[in-house]
Formats: sequence, structure tokens, C-alpha cells
Amino acid sequence: LQDLDRAAPPPGAAVDGAPPPEPDNSRRVPKGRLAPWTGQALPALVFRPTAKPDAAAKKRRRTPTLLYFHGGNDGPEDAAKFQSVAYYLDTDKQFAKAFPFLFLQPCTECQRDRTMVHRGNFLYSAEDASQRPAFGEVGFTNRNLVRVDRVLDAALENFQGDPKRVILTSTSYGGRGLYHYAAKRPGVFAALVPMLSLIHI
Repeated sequence: LQDLDRAAPPPGAAVDGAPPPEPDNSRRVPKGRLAPWTGQALPALVFRPTAKPDAAAKKRRRTPTLLYFHGGNDGPEDAAKFQSVAYYLDTDKQFAKAFPFLFLQPCTECQRDRTMVHRGNFLYSAEDASQRPAFGEVGFTNRNLVRVDRVLDAALENFQGDPKRVILTSTSYGGRGLYHYAAKRPGVFAALVPMLSLIHI
């Protein structure tokens, strides 16, 4: 984790050999619907709530934020919408209507078009190093966790997320990322909620 705290590049810059980002669609992301968020350091899904804000949100004029780390092979958009919070936001109108959080799910396994990198089950099997995707490292690696910093910062700025009420949650493989990410950022998160997670010490 030694390179985890290095300075992130300015917004819009290519990161670690990544191709140039897609156009930033922040101003066109709708409220009340799970949607792709493009032009960021990582491809992501985002949900902007329409629920009535609580007292703290009214006072601070900021929305509590839920950052979700996906499980293994569950990051691409076609898989993410069948998993956990994203599934309910995408399929249950009543759940989405009452959901009070700005929801953010960056994909650490995606190409720029939010599809899986051109490899098989890369998380659990040895692969030919020559087949490494051009985008960069895959999964919750040091480099991608730096990219998550950029995505989170942009979400807090563009969608009025509350930096004092950011909750980090995960399922399965995402728990490894959660523990490593949060350990390097004491005081950043209001709560950590790993689910079905395994950490290798």
C-alpha cells in the first residue's frame, strides 16, 4: 500500500496509462434513477435521491453518501444491476423513492464502456500477464483505490454529497478493498459496513 497516498492527478487527466476519459455527464445524471456516470477516474453507477432529506441534510444542504465496493466479477454495469443495493435501486420504485443516500458504485474491473475487461475470471485464476487490459490494474488495487478517491471527491462536489456522512459498504471481494481503503483513511468514513467479506492479513 505504499503508493496509495500519492497525489492524484487533476480531474480529466489520464491516470497510470489509462485512455482518456469519456465526456463528463455529471450535469445530465438524473435524480431518482440509477444511472451510468461517465468521464470519471473509474466507470461508475450513481443514484441521486429524491427522498425528503433528514434534518442534518437540510441543515448542511448536503446528502449522506453511500459508497459501495462490488464483489468479484460484479462491477460491470450488466452484472452490478443484479447485485445488492444497485439491484433494488434499479428494480424497486418504492425502495428508490425512499432511499435517502447519494449512492456511488465505481467499477474496478471495467473498461471505459463499463463492460468487463477482456479476461475470464481474473480474480481467482492465474492469467497470462500479456493479456493485462490497457486500462491498468484490475480490482481493488492500490492504483484503483487512488482512482476511487477521485470518483468520491467528484461525487461529493458535483452531487452535493456530505463529506462528514460518507458510509463505505461492500460485499464479498469488495471487502478486501474496503479494509485496505479505510485503513489508509482514518476519520474519512462515518461507518464501515462490510458484508460477507474476507481479508487476507
